[in-house]
Amino acid sequence: PSDCPEPYKKRLSHGVILGPDGNRMSKSKGNVIVPEVVAAEFGGDAVRTYLMFMGPFDATMAWNEKALVGVKRFIDRVYRLVEEVVEKNEESSERAVVLINKLVKDAGEDLSVFKFNTVVAKMMETLNGLTEEGVKLGREEMKSFVRVLAVFAPFVAEELWEALGGEFSVHNQKWPTFNEEKVVDRVVTLSVQINGKLRGTILVAPDADESQVVSLARMDEKVSRYLGGLNVKKIIYIKGRTINFVV
Repeated sequence: PSDCPEPYKKRLSHGVILGPDGNRMSKSKGNVIVPEVVAAEFGGDAVRTYLMFMGPFDATMAWNEKALVGVKRFIDRVYRLVEEVVEKNEESSERAVVLINKLVKDAGEDLSVFKFNTVVAKMMETLNGLTEEGVKLGREEMKSFVRVLAVFAPFVAEELWEALGGEFSVHNQKWPTFNEEKVVDRVVTLSVQINGKLRGTILVAPDADESQVVSLARMDEKVSRYLGGLNVKKIIYIKGRTINFVV
């Protein structure tokens, strides 16, 4: 009826998904993607997550199976990480806490404005950080990650939530909270290079000066093994990013 208000505050029209050839899907062109077929091969959660990751909600985008495979690999990596968390059963390091707090903050902000693709990208970035050498991840932080993942991969998230000891169901849980004081890194991962080749990584304060970084790098077992008794001719330090020993 004309006097009945819409059941939502705002309407945002979705974009169009084109075929792999960049044209509108059409049986006559043979470029139609059948959801049931790709879901049977890659899993429903992978397809759902890929559809939300492939671009802005209102954009026109072409189907890309390679990108779908990448999303499937991301979900598989999360699954393996949960297995490791359950097996190790340890407390999270400060780096892991910061990564999760940043993810929860950013994901909440982006979801509120339909930026689904950026949330998936940030989950992938967070996963890379959580799997860096020296980062320890506990159950509580992993639970927060899974609650964010549940928006995109509901079935996998439910299974992972149960594996982490969460009460049924993950979809009945409140959105995870974040600590504003813990969304800024107190330490950063710095790459250590020798003649431009990556030889190791170290954790340092974001504002660490060159002398501190040089000292920490030389104490690293891998780096010290490569440097050995070589004569260092020059040191190139880019604060917060990398240090390169030229020998």
